[in-house]
Amino acid sequence: MRPGSEAFVESFLKMSWLDEHFTHIAMHNQTPLQITRFARAYILRLIGGFMLPDHSSSRISVRYLPLLEDFELTGQYNWGSAVLGYLYRELCMATNIDRVAIGGLTALIVIWAWDRFLHIAPINPPYSRPYLPYGVRWLSHGIRSGKKDVHYYRYIFGYLYM
Repeated sequence: MRPGSEAFVESFLKMSWLDEHFTHIAMHNQTPLQITRFARAYILRLIGGFMLPDHSSSRISVRYLPLLEDFELTGQYNWGSAVLGYLYRELCMATNIDRVAIGGLTALIVIWAWDRFLHIAPINPPYSRPYLPYGVRWLSHGIRSGKKDVHYYRYIFGYLYM
């Protein structure tokens, strides 16, 4: 299955095209080749939509496709370093005054910031559930629903630390 030219924005594939064609595995006949293609599409969605998203989170760079050719090699890549490297780059780019958003796995930064800067953290820290992974403890505090942008945090940190 190949996307048409309408599924692209420059060198980015629209996430809506992946959603339309690869949402449920039951949509395919489930031959080994189709399952492999579905797995590639699913991993591509994880990479471009969660681990290394751009600012819009509505499109995925096609530069990640060659990384999914051989699943044995794909499993040996150091994805954690890639996520952190991408996030660090996005943080550096966010220092530009004209920048209003940060790409990357920003949930890591939010969890780190909430833990270290209590004045921006939710009122009830999640220390009451030590049996859960650290990031999961914060989920009930709205980490996904935070709509504050870079300008807000620049203001807060500029105001508090001047």
